[in-house]
Formats: sequence, structure tokens, C-alpha cells
Amino acid sequence: MLFISAINKKYKKPVKFLLIYLLIFGWIFSGWPMLWQNPPIPPRIQQAKAAVPAGIIVAWPYASSTIPAGWYRDDTLDGYFLKSVPNNSTNPGATGGAATHNHTSPAHNHTQDSHQHLSNPNSGVPSATIGKHTAGGDNLLSSGTHTHTVPDSNANTATNQATVATIGHTSSDPPYQQVLWIYSDGTTDIPDDAVAFFNSATLPTDWTATSTGKFYKGAAALSDPGADGGADSHTHSSDHNHIQDAHNHTSAASGSDIGASDQGTSNPANSATAGHTHSITWSSETATNQSASGNVDTISYLPPYLGLVAIDNDTGGVDTPNNVIAIWRGNLASIPANWELCGSGETCDIDVFDRFVMATSTANIGNTGGSAGHSHTASPHTHIQDPHTHTITLADAGLSAVKRTNDNSGPDGTTENHTHSGTSASATATNQNTTITVDNNADTRPLFYEVVFIQYQPAAVSLTFTVTTDNFGNITAGSQAHFATSTLNVNTDNSSGWNITLYGHNQGSDSASTTMYLTGPDYNINFTDQKEWIPGSATSTHVGATSVRIGSFDNSQDVMAFRVMTASSTNGGCFYAPTWWGSADHYTDNANTLWAGIASSTVGRQIGNAGLGSYSASDHLNTVLYYLKVPSTQQSGNYTGDLTFTATTNP
Repeated sequence: MLFISAINKKYKKPVKFLLIYLLIFGWIFSGWPMLWQNPPIPPRIQQAKAAVPAGIIVAWPYASSTIPAGWYRDDTLDGYFLKSVPNNSTNPGATGGAATHNHTSPAHNHTQDSHQHLSNPNSGVPSATIGKHTAGGDNLLSSGTHTHTVPDSNANTATNQATVATIGHTSSDPPYQQVLWIYSDGTTDIPDDAVAFFNSATLPTDWTATSTGKFYKGAAALSDPGADGGADSHTHSSDHNHIQDAHNHTSAASGSDIGASDQGTSNPANSATAGHTHSITWSSETATNQSASGNVDTISYLPPYLGLVAIDNDTGGVDTPNNVIAIWRGNLASIPANWELCGSGETCDIDVFDRFVMATSTANIGNTGGSAGHSHTASPHTHIQDPHTHTITLADAGLSAVKRTNDNSGPDGTTENHTHSGTSASATATNQNTTITVDNNADTRPLFYEVVFIQYQPAAVSLTFTVTTDNFGNITAGSQAHFATSTLNVNTDNSSGWNITLYGHNQGSDSASTTMYLTGPDYNINFTDQKEWIPGSATSTHVGATSVRIGSFDNSQDVMAFRVMTASSTNGGCFYAPTWWGSADHYTDNANTLWAGIASSTVGRQIGNAGLGSYSASDHLNTVLYYLKVPSTQQSGNYTGDLTFTATTNP
């Protein structure tokens, strides 16, 4: 008894403290009874899906420098439209199409109407002077200069040569918006402002339809997205001409001559003989046609397409809604779990095989159209001919020239052979209309890269997650530290398990602001938190601002901090990591009990992960312990904060 009494006397205060400690400890871990009256740390419970797997591709319509963390530009797709593979046995990777296209056109010709030339009053000028007759020294004949009337030509039809109209090249691009194709590294969901596709008029919450009537085209290599372009209709140039064969004309012989005065001065009895004619030869000439367009008609044309709604993530954060459609360019066999190939006979509810995707309105979802190739019709056209003339020759060397007869038995006039020359009047022939034929071009699709479109269809996985929290109660400023807890219970039948993150809504980056606020009229009274905890990539490591013991807290230990407790962890220690939180649970400063500041709302720090190894479905419980000590410079009262725990199934 003495011994015991001595002991009691010696250890009276320590034993009393120990009994109080054991009572508190037993209260916390004997079923974790919770106080629900006005809990000061109301946790928000979120059950999120796994991050999109590495290699998933979506569109990014902004500069490369703005691509969010966890996503990277896929340079392979620069400059390309994306087209689905033709079937479920063809892997992505093929390229095709062209930036421009043209067509062929068979040779064609134009029939020309017949034409003739009118006479020209300047024709018939002689090429020689007729000889004169002299008698008895008298000049009996005047000059023999004379002309002939040239008749109009007979009609003739010139022949054009057949010509192939060359069809000019035109862009193959349909209406498009330039984007960057970006792929995930598997660490996050689809980022804010990224664009994917959807096959329902009921869009996911906070996602909006965009770029209606356009296709998406990768920006040029090393460039950011530029202006929209392309068109849903086009035509082609088709200027050409036809060479005409040479032609000539015929006509009747020339009319009678019109002689000069042939009255002799000394012998008025002289008289002229009858006039004469010449045969006429028309020169061969080649008329010139003017170039003309083949009048290729404008046609509406799009490549083979399926209409889907392009949806822009406007949630303000990352998100991967059920049934969202993204892009995959890996092998078919490597399509990630919970993502289904979109094609005929597949689980995905749309068939995109061998088609491009066009962003459409919600009213036109599922519309198909377009073709791999196309042709054009053409309107009639003709060619205007330039005016032309012909050279005319009046020639017959055997003709007798103008001559005289002498009634007084004097000598007759001399005989003189001669020719005449001339030019026809100008004439313009008329070509008849003709319509060219434009051949079909079997492949006029734009430059494309073959991919597969895949739809997120998560398996029917159950995920249950509950969080219950006790309270600090009324806190006296400047007094001892206060403690509170949140108990987490999570379970899923997902074979890969789950992970849990925690952040504080009022917590700024590092220790810039606070998690806890005083309730009541002076709600703005707050204080600095312990420096934010930054874990590493595994539960056994940490980086940056590490967890520390109470004696190493900031701000003279007047902070808010948390830790994951050791004794409360069940089923494999999915929460507890000795390197993070220490090897023992203590409410006083201890080298084996580590704490840290709560993460800010801009990030989510993982505090538990089941499935890093093997996983079997079962309840996993753990207790998160909070430390709060209000500095004496603040007010006493109830302090409250807003925390979010997020449970996520592992991919």
C-alpha cells in the first residue's frame, strides 16, 4: 500500500492526465460516436470517376502555350482532319486525301455556222495598163485602166478542232475550325475549355454546344490555330480555246469591166469592143476564236460525315461525363477499359466507320451525308470568233485586154493580158454552243489521318463513400489545442480500387490564407494555417512542404492542421503511411506523430488509395484527425471551415 500510495502521490497528476487521455482516446476509437449538431467542419463528399486514360485525344482551340497540365500537343495530327477507320479490323494510322483536287473532261468541239463575205468596192484594181492603139500618128485610144465588179462569195463552213478543257484545282477542305489535337498523360480528366463530341441533345451539365456546321482540322505544324476556312460548295476554272482549220470561199467570175474613155481624138469612128471577165480565186485563211470558260457549275460537296454535337467543357474544371466521345489513334486492341469503339456492330451507339465527324446542332445529331468523290455539271458555252477577211485574185492570163477595132481599115488595138487583186469585206463566223462533260473524281476528301472515335461508357461500378464529422465545440482563444475528427468509409466493386483526395475551400496556396473562420457576426476573423501538405506519387513518399510534428508548427503552433490516424485504419492500410504521418497517434508534440496543412482548393491531395496492389471489395475505414489552436489575438467562439473529400475509382 505504501508503495502504491507513494506511487499515487508521485504520479497523481500524470496519472490523472493519462486517464483523461485514455478516455478521449477510447471515445474516438470505440465506434466513433459523432456529434451532428452544427458540425464546424462540414465535409463535402464527392464521388468522382477515374481520370481519362493516357492517349485519349480531344480538341484544343487555343494556343499551344495554354494547353493544360497533363495534356500535350499531338504533332502527328497537325494539318489533318480526322476520319474513322473503315472497320473494326483496321488499326489507326493511315493517311489520305489531298489539299486540292480537280477533274478531267473529255475533248469537245463547236460546230460553226456557215458564213460568206460581201464584195468590196475596192476590189478589181488592175495590175497592168492596157496598151493603146495608134493610127496615122493620132492617139486613138486613151489609157486602158479599168475595174471589175467583184461578186459576193459563196457561203462556206469552217471547221474547229476538238479541245480538252483543263479543269483547275480547287481546295478540298470542307468548312473547318482549326484546333490543336491534344492527348492525355492519364493524370486528369478532360480539361476546361477542351472540346469533345456527344451523341445526345441532352448535354452534360456545364458543357455547351460549339462550332455548328464545321469540321475540326489540326493547325499547321509549329503554328497555333488560325482563322476558320473551307467551304461546303465550290466550282472549278475551265478556260480553253479551239484552233480553227483554214478555209476559203468561191464565187462567180468577175463582172464586165468598166473601161476608161476610149474615144480617139482624130478618128471618132473608132469604137471599143465588148468588155471581158476574169475568174476569181479566194485565198485560204484561218480565223481566230477567243478563249472562253467551260462554265463548270458550282456544287455542294462534303466528305462522308456523321453529325455529332461538339461540346465545350465549361465546367471551370476537369470533367469526363458519361458517353462523351473522344479520339484514339493507338491500336484497336489497346483501347482503354470503359471506352467503346464507335462503329457498326460495336457497343457504342453510333457508327462513325469511314466517316469524318461534323459538329452539328442538337436537332441534327446522327445526320449523315457527303461522299468520297463527286462530279460537276456544266452550262453551255461558246467561243466568239474574231473578224477575218480573204484576199481575192482576178486572174486569167489568156484573156484579151481591152482592144480597138478600126472601121477605117486601120490597125486594131493591141492585146494585153493582165490581172486584178482585191480584199473581201470582213466577216465574223458564229460558233454554236456546246456543253462540256466533267468526269467524276473518285476521291476528293481533304487531307486526313485515320483514327477511331471512342465513347466513355463506364462499367456499372458501385462506389459508396460516407464521411461523418464531430466538432471542436466552443474554442477559447489562446488556450490549449482542440481536436476533431472525420471518419471515412469507402467501398467499391471496381477491381482497381479507389483513391480519396482532400482540400479546403477557404485555403489558399501554401499558407496564404486559412481554412477556418469564426462563425457569427465576426465571420471574417481567421488565422494562418499550417503550411500545405504536398505528397509524392506514392503513399510512402512526400515532397515539398512535408508533414511535421506539433513542435515544428508555424505561427507558434496557432494553426489548423490535419493527419491520417494510425490506429483507425482498416483493411490493408490504404490510408495510413508512416513516412507521411508518423508511426503513432499522439495529441501532444511527438516525433512519431506528424501533421500538415490542408491542401488548397486548386488541387486535391490524395490521402488514401486502395488498389495500388491487389484489391478486393470491402469497407475501408479511417479517421482524419484535425488540430486547431486559436491565437490569443483572435476571438473565442465556434470556428468552422469547408472541406471536400473526393472518392474516385482507379482506372
